[in-house]
Amino acid sequence: MKDGLLTSTVVLLLLISALFVAVPIRPAYASEWHVYPGQSIQEAINSASPGDTIYVHAGTYYENLVIDKSLTIKGASTPVIKGSGTFMTNYMGAPWTREAVIFVVNSTDVVLESLDIEGENLGPGYNDGVVYVYSSGEIRNCRVSPNTIGDMYSLGVEARASDLKVTRTTIENFGRIGVYFANCTGGVYSSTIIGQVYSDANQVNYGIEIEPHQGVRGPIEIIGNEIYNSDNTYLPEPTWSSAGIVIDAWKEYMDTPSSTVIIQHNNIHNNYYGIEAAANALSYAHYNNIYNNRKYGVISASDYLGNNATFDARYNWWGHETGPYHGTSWTYMGSPYGPHYGLGDNVSDYVLYDPWLTSAFVPPPIHDVAVSQLIATPTMVEIGGIVEIDVTVKNLGNVYETFDLTTNYGSIAQVEHIVDLEPGGERTFTYHWDTSGESTCFHTISALAHPVEGETYIYNNFRSVSVAIVSFIPEPATLKVEPSPAKGLREFEVNVTINELDAYWDMAGFDITLHYNTTMLDVVNVELGSFAVNYNLTFQIVKEVNDAEGYIHMAYMWDIAHLLPEERPTPSGSGVLFTIIFKVVAEGEDHLSFGDVTLAAFGNATKWCAETSIPIEHTTKDGIVRTMFPWKEDVNADGKINILDIVSAATAYASRPGDPNWNPYADINQDGVITILDIVSITRIYGITYDP
Repeated sequence: MKDGLLTSTVVLLLLISALFVAVPIRPAYASEWHVYPGQSIQEAINSASPGDTIYVHAGTYYENLVIDKSLTIKGASTPVIKGSGTFMTNYMGAPWTREAVIFVVNSTDVVLESLDIEGENLGPGYNDGVVYVYSSGEIRNCRVSPNTIGDMYSLGVEARASDLKVTRTTIENFGRIGVYFANCTGGVYSSTIIGQVYSDANQVNYGIEIEPHQGVRGPIEIIGNEIYNSDNTYLPEPTWSSAGIVIDAWKEYMDTPSSTVIIQHNNIHNNYYGIEAAANALSYAHYNNIYNNRKYGVISASDYLGNNATFDARYNWWGHETGPYHGTSWTYMGSPYGPHYGLGDNVSDYVLYDPWLTSAFVPPPIHDVAVSQLIATPTMVEIGGIVEIDVTVKNLGNVYETFDLTTNYGSIAQVEHIVDLEPGGERTFTYHWDTSGESTCFHTISALAHPVEGETYIYNNFRSVSVAIVSFIPEPATLKVEPSPAKGLREFEVNVTINELDAYWDMAGFDITLHYNTTMLDVVNVELGSFAVNYNLTFQIVKEVNDAEGYIHMAYMWDIAHLLPEERPTPSGSGVLFTIIFKVVAEGEDHLSFGDVTLAAFGNATKWCAETSIPIEHTTKDGIVRTMFPWKEDVNADGKINILDIVSAATAYASRPGDPNWNPYADINQDGVITILDIVSITRIYGITYDP
């Protein structure tokens, strides 16, 4: 309504309508109607054309509605429709009568949205909050409350021979059934069904009931709902068994077909039965939280002839990580099924429950399978050698998954069929590849976890690694911490050495991390050793001492600034890569252990099938360090009381702090001056050797 004159006209019409007549207002365009308090929704329905939308504004409307055309009745701000009325139609070839607040008949695409639908004086005969007969549509964002608690002929929503969706709607205060489907398709989604807890033996309450009778048998979807309180506390037990969901109950009394019902992602709790299904193998309940139901979480009842059918209730949370309680046993596919003494809800015979969820399901469902690890050992192998391949797949989602894993190496494709991998679960498969007859060069090993239905993130489904098949591999070098054990008194040094390095490797550099105990040791200094210096491995990349986390990180390579490639030496043999001077801060014993270690070789297409650098195979041997504080008479802290200590004290004789020859370690009696008393103290235990 952008035209000013048109706007003024509409406002005038609204004022006239409000003051003089209680009829709905139709705007200048034909698709929308607006109804205000004091006006009639039914008159708007009668005047509207198929496809129109009727907006009902805030207020309470005391009327019942009959809808026989395609319309949307939408609350502008959650109006209350409160009333009752009786309507008769023809259903399955016979007259059929219901009393209801809203009656939808012989119509398609009828949407009820954002309405508070409340019954008033419904009953005592068959009555409903909302009825759909031979119709289709949706009840969306509504509240349906027929206010008929205790009335065994009252339903919240009744659908017959219809395609109806109930979405994000609360249904409560109904006498017998919250939502009833007969010969229908559709479902209940993201809604709340609040039942009644009765104590009279002859009263019963169902949150949702599905019956096929004849004709259409579904599917009906029950997804993402909160369904609770359909219960009866009568002792020892009521005449009728209430349930959060009941499927094909009439099969227990007559010959009727089976419905197809899909029950997923619901919280079904605090009912007499959580789910009751009568001899139904077409329906299933997966990924629900079924807990605190009085008698059974799920029960599979026999039909009127005593026949049973298997109801699939796998992949549910039963209120405890140990699963449901099944105290009996029945035969499934030729083998006993049960008993199982879980601490969750009870289940009956003819219910499949294994596997179950070990924690509550939190929707939405997440589908994500991944190759979490692909390891080939070794990554370089002489032709004819064996490569061990370990492939790990993991279920990163929150539902059980069944999928294929394909691992390719050489000309081989290994396929594994993985069934019911639990959320968070993983499985590892190991293969051994005989490289005889393969070409010398790099080969790719790949693993693919085939995407499952509903999986959107597929970037972790695939991994690959490379393995070099070469004609010759030297023996691995060895890295050591020496000496071991290293014995520290005041300060001491240890060496990180390389041993038996074969020149064929053509070493270009190293990257080594060594861990130490910061409560025992401080690092005084770290310097390159003779092996690194002699072979020009002196170009510094990283030289780091981390006192907080307790590691030394040294990364050096061939110094490209000093030698041309053809002039560079070829490292081989054994020697010191770097030397560490430690200071003792506490007595004890611990390890000096290698962390990440890489020895790099120059790239060589002839040797290694690559122009880029490759890692040199190696082993590591950690060191042990033992520390103690030196005896005070051991001036030079070498573990011996001998002439060297006397000479050290004599060199500092008569000195005081600040003098150029002052040596605090020679002040045995701690009087601030080196005297004959200190030297005599040393000679008192002359010749003693001690060992940390």
